[in-house]
Amino acid sequence: MTIHYVYGVLPAGQHPPDLAPGPGGVAVQLVEGQGLAAAVSELPEGDYGEAEFRAHAEDPVWLQELATVHHRVLASIALHGDVVPLRMPTLCHSRQSVLELLDTRGDALRHALASVSGRVEWGLKLYAEPRPAEEQKVQAASGRDYLGQRMAQGRARDEERLRRGDAVRACHDALSSAADDAVVNPPQDPALSGRRDPMVLNGAYLVARDRESDFLAVLDAQAAGPCREAGLLAEITGPWPPYNFSVTEHPESAGRV
Repeated sequence: MTIHYVYGVLPAGQHPPDLAPGPGGVAVQLVEGQGLAAAVSELPEGDYGEAEFRAHAEDPVWLQELATVHHRVLASIALHGDVVPLRMPTLCHSRQSVLELLDTRGDALRHALASVSGRVEWGLKLYAEPRPAEEQKVQAASGRDYLGQRMAQGRARDEERLRRGDAVRACHDALSSAADDAVVNPPQDPALSGRRDPMVLNGAYLVARDRESDFLAVLDAQAAGPCREAGLLAEITGPWPPYNFSVTEHPESAGRV
């Protein structure tokens, strides 16, 4: 028994030349219908069916490995054209069920494709770098001196937070102006980001392919200028499939279609 695992949807007739393989090297096929094409792998149900996803719901290693493959397939499509990523996992029990998915959700999927046509996603994460002054120990000859120094440090920290907040907002506004759309996601936990410094911006930007060079010029100028001066370290990622900007009216959920 097999299951049809759907990665995403693209316009019919768009044939990416170098589709990345699915789990275990399984080929990715395009199933066309309703003017759309679903990128699909036919996988063993015993390894990737509903029951397996339930069994591995608390297994971050298994889920991360599959998420990496899922992303690689979508990225190989986005490298050459448009794609609407579907939520992991979107499972269909047959090829006919894939066609039914394209039929029943066709309007929402076509709308989502139109909203990201000719565009890719770029990301910017900003981290607050520790300042030497924040780590200085108070050395005072009297209680009054100690209290005064602590109050001065508190004021300095407040001023620093305000400066950084202004820099974060200015950076996001500048990038939003250079993009077609923008969202701010919740900051990632250090366990996910892999960094000890606190994340103060987790932004995503939808950028037209023919304006990428302009957008990146603004991004580089902000990261190396105002952000760096405010003690903010920039992590630039992309281009990605438009994960944050291709939401359909009917979110896919785990299970069979």
